[in-house]
Amino acid sequence: MNPFLKGRDMYGSKVLIRTKGGLLLGAILAGVTWPGQVLANCGADPAKAVATVPISSLGITKPIYAFDKSGKFFKVDVPTDEWVVISDHRFLWKPSVVVSKDRRWISYSGNLKTEAHTQYWLYDTKTGRDRLYLQHPAWGGSIPRIAPDSTYLAVYANFDRRWPGESGVGLYLVDMETANAKFLGIPSRIPAKIGWASIDWSKDANSLLVMMRDMVRDGEPKREHYEYRIPEKRFDRISGEYVDADSSERFFRSGQPVPTAHDEHPQSQVGHRQLTSPDGQWIARIDGQYKLILAPRSGVERLVESGTYDNCAGVTIRMHGWLDDKHMIYSVNDVTRVIDASTGLQAQLFTGTQRPAAFLW
Repeated sequence: MNPFLKGRDMYGSKVLIRTKGGLLLGAILAGVTWPGQVLANCGADPAKAVATVPISSLGITKPIYAFDKSGKFFKVDVPTDEWVVISDHRFLWKPSVVVSKDRRWISYSGNLKTEAHTQYWLYDTKTGRDRLYLQHPAWGGSIPRIAPDSTYLAVYANFDRRWPGESGVGLYLVDMETANAKFLGIPSRIPAKIGWASIDWSKDANSLLVMMRDMVRDGEPKREHYEYRIPEKRFDRISGEYVDADSSERFFRSGQPVPTAHDEHPQSQVGHRQLTSPDGQWIARIDGQYKLILAPRSGVERLVESGTYDNCAGVTIRMHGWLDDKHMIYSVNDVTRVIDASTGLQAQLFTGTQRPAAFLW
């Protein structure tokens, strides 16, 4: 039995209440709270009042890119909070988003509202071009993986039972400059209708690492590991293993582990414990008491904001990253702010009616 129940206190705030043996240790009835142990106020505490200035006064020139819940893609002018539509491909919901390590390329993908296709788009922040590079029947597919040198991306189009057939199942390699997708096929003999693949990039960007497995539910699934060598344009069978601790694949070439690259995601999805500004002059960190501390590399630390740990929301304060050498973006209690490290001035991001489901820069 779940030892916790969600309810409301006598003021109407959501709370988490401990139970024991099916009996409430804390309960609410007709506006009166029975004796009990309220463990957490869920969402009752708004962001602490912090003196802020208009964001236009911070001198920010770098744009932010944002997706709303409907999947529309925007370029946000930070000083004016003006949202300019880049695209509206009429996705069923917010697309999956990955970004290249050099932050130039944004790949986003999702099912269309018609559920006729899954589409994959590539946006170039340097030129402003937004290009469709792949589509297949709705569902199935995979989240694209971008090479660590930002030259290629890869997608494995996994079969889904709602597809009309097996056509299009397999691995695609996409040139970032041209947005041309080259079909590399299926390296395994596992039938496409029961197969499923995940892909990784090697750290040197020379190899695509592919794990193929069957989706047969009875017994231990069959797993195969392959390497597609970009310079030689060929698949090689290699060895590998599944790592249960972090739900990942480990690959081995001639008995030696192949180092793999890490994906880059929108900063809104990331929370850091410590960050150094791009020029190395400022260090921001969140300490063990959930306090956001900022200091020059050789100077006095300054308290920026205090967060908490909430049984319902988890840690309520997160650092998303440095927008430039002196502006750092963080969130507390779902309010997103920018702080100017050189002056200590803060401003709230996204003050208008529009709110992002994801944002990046």
